[in-house]
Amino acid sequence: MDKQTDESEHSGEMQYPFIAQVLGLKSSVKVLPIMVGSVGSEKERVLASKLLSLFDDPSTFFVVSSDFCHWGERFDFNPHDKSKGKIHEYIKWLDSIGMDKIKLQEPGAFAEYLREYKNTICGRHPIGVLMNLLDLSETSFEVNFTKYEQSSKVVKKNDSSVSYAAGVVTMVE
Repeated sequence: MDKQTDESEHSGEMQYPFIAQVLGLKSSVKVLPIMVGSVGSEKERVLASKLLSLFDDPSTFFVVSSDFCHWGERFDFNPHDKSKGKIHEYIKWLDSIGMDKIKLQEPGAFAEYLREYKNTICGRHPIGVLMNLLDLSETSFEVNFTKYEQSSKVVKKNDSSVSYAAGVVTMVE
């Protein structure tokens, strides 16, 4: 990536201290940051196949980072189905469908969800790579979401919000 893109990217800087704290790391670890841009589903699968041996290695820890829905005029995304409740409840409903598709561990199901609902999930492609890793692996995994939040509870059309979901993928023995 060029220098400007690198300077604008902040996900690593946000993740490294959190990972160290959660894992109780007192010494350094090797980190291989991989930034996945706007790639198609075919390239998501190719990247997954190249990472599969690392993914299946229990000594390797993967972090896939993405926020979820970016809702509001400034994001050019503001649908609302009033039958789902207030706007923030609609956003939660929309994100919940995406999380349910991720739990299925089927790349096609998550991709179809994105086509149907147009949810503004920035990390759709890293998530797509993860879906392909789960699909290609001989190992069985379980996907659970442990936390969900929104930056604000949108109630008016001129409000905005970004959603965050924490998911955990664990090996099933």
